[in-house]
Amino acid sequence: MNNIIEIFLKNVEKNPSKIAVILKDKTYTYKQLQLDIEEYSYFFESSGLTKNTHTLLILENSYEFIVSMLAIANIGAVIAPLSTTLKKDAILKAISTTQSTYLITNSKIKNKLNIDAVSTLCIDTIKPNHESYKLNMNKIDISQDYILTLTSGSTGDPKPIVFTQETKINRSLLAARDLYNLDSSERIIVASPLYHSMGQRLILLPLLIGATCVLLPKFSPKLWI
Repeated sequence: MNNIIEIFLKNVEKNPSKIAVILKDKTYTYKQLQLDIEEYSYFFESSGLTKNTHTLLILENSYEFIVSMLAIANIGAVIAPLSTTLKKDAILKAISTTQSTYLITNSKIKNKLNIDAVSTLCIDTIKPNHESYKLNMNKIDISQDYILTLTSGSTGDPKPIVFTQETKINRSLLAARDLYNLDSSERIIVASPLYHSMGQRLILLPLLIGATCVLLPKFSPKLWI
């Protein structure tokens, strides 16, 4: 089975000018998304974040979250997405629980949290300088860890549930595309928080089948309708 980036690149090749993501009044094509994943991948790797590295991801529902999630898939690193509403103590506990050594966020959130226990990478500081970088250079194995979703369960202490790329692909393709007969003509609304497993699945689903993702910054009945 191909990994996430290999599947995504096939959709870029089929229709590079197709809209991949819609967010408010902005649209991003499959080709633009590819270029941005390359930018982020180069930035992350140049900053020391490499294969199997564990990193927290703290961003709002945003295009930058999508690009970061896919860049991590490309590198073969492991992300633990967290809510932007968590307090500093909870984030420090998550760092320990997930054994993370990096934090991906933006400058606004970084300044609010003021956490120095990990290396912080601010995506709003990325500068275009990756001209020769190509995706999928590492040939990532789909069976390796990809996303750590934290759940408190019945004890109140966060425990990571491990998802591989294979799990995410199967949930998108076998458990959604095939079950509901979806194809590349779909437009799929994402209103769930992207730090939640459902939000991640709804992001990956359209991008793996060549469809369009319509991302809401957050859920509201009026916006949804």
